[in-house]
Amino acid sequence: EISTVTVGIGGNVKDGKFNNVRVAFGAVGPTPLRGSATEAALEGKALTSEVIQAAACAAQKDATPIDDIRATKWYRTHLVSVFTEELLNNVCQN
Repeated sequence: EISTVTVGIGGNVKDGKFNNVRVAFGAVGPTPLRGSATEAALEGKALTSEVIQAAACAAQKDATPIDDIRATKWYRTHLVSVFTEELLNNVCQN
């Protein structure tokens, strides 16, 4: 199987704030990408709904997808935002 979009987020939570954030995206560029704008949107912040939305928007800016047989550029850009938001919401629940 070949992925349409992948998102990986790691970091530490200390005093309710996300630190040492690392974000990676797959299948949204010619090679896996580091999400530096997404990392900046999260670093040192509590995971509020506003911060999560800002990170999802930043993820769209980090991604540089193309159209191909598996998905369109628009769809991949949309998915990277949705997956980022879902991952961060899961972090909040755990």
